[in-house]
Amino acid sequence: MKPTKAAVAAVLILALVAGPARGASAQTGSAGSTGSTGSSQQARSAQDPTSPESLERIRDAVSRPPSLKIENGQLRIYVEVIADWPNFAQANKGYDFMNGPTGKGNPMSHQEFLGMVTPQDMYSSAGVKPGEIVTMAVVNYVGQWAIAKGLNKLANYRKTKQMRDIQAGIDAELAAIRK
Repeated sequence: MKPTKAAVAAVLILALVAGPARGASAQTGSAGSTGSTGSSQQARSAQDPTSPESLERIRDAVSRPPSLKIENGQLRIYVEVIADWPNFAQANKGYDFMNGPTGKGNPMSHQEFLGMVTPQDMYSSAGVKPGEIVTMAVVNYVGQWAIAKGLNKLANYRKTKQMRDIQAGIDAELAAIRK
């Protein structure tokens, strides 16, 4: 049999109300007792729901707004925390801004981590100096320019050779017609 939402909520409310009541009775029992007879009397009064202390705790618990609410079929728990917000000095107490919080025991820095995970091939340019890299870039640019210019001249030569061949064929046909 599946428990209903109302039954679950009732059990949770009883547990929340009974939990602080048991804790409060244990605190008053240990603080107010001077001997074993006082302790047993406190324990009896905490278990007796008609004792004045128990009735007072029940009235206090009932007068407080509920911390559990069921809205749209979902259980919502509301908690209020009352405390002082720490200032900057309290929040950073014991922090060494010059050396970090761990001092000399820091396992590794960010640069050491990058050095560990970066492949070794990325560290050098395989013996090629920066000046040589610039020289290779200039030679590459000039070579590409020279090849492009040569290809253009070759294309123009082919066009002019074809035009000369066509012109020679036309001249040969004209010469044959004239004879």
